[in-house]
Amino acid sequence: MWCDLELLLEVVGFAAVSLCHLALDGYQQDAAARWGRTDLPTFHLPQLVAFALGVPAETLGLNKHLIDPRKVLVDRDLIA
Repeated sequence: MWCDLELLLEVVGFAAVSLCHLALDGYQQDAAARWGRTDLPTFHLPQLVAFALGVPAETLGLNKHLIDPRKVLVDRDLIA
């Protein structure tokens, strides 16, 4: 799974601090005005660590993100 997570980190943002995560997730519209992209999912670092350790994605609160990161996980066959 580590190799898969390395590939995942190429297409998502992640933050180690909760407020940084909220800023990355919440200011997508501002980024779109500047760079034209609004679909960059972000993960909180403990979510990635827990996922790498085998915690099921359903229990990580991914459904609470503004930009749903589960699509990236599904596209890379990391979750169903």
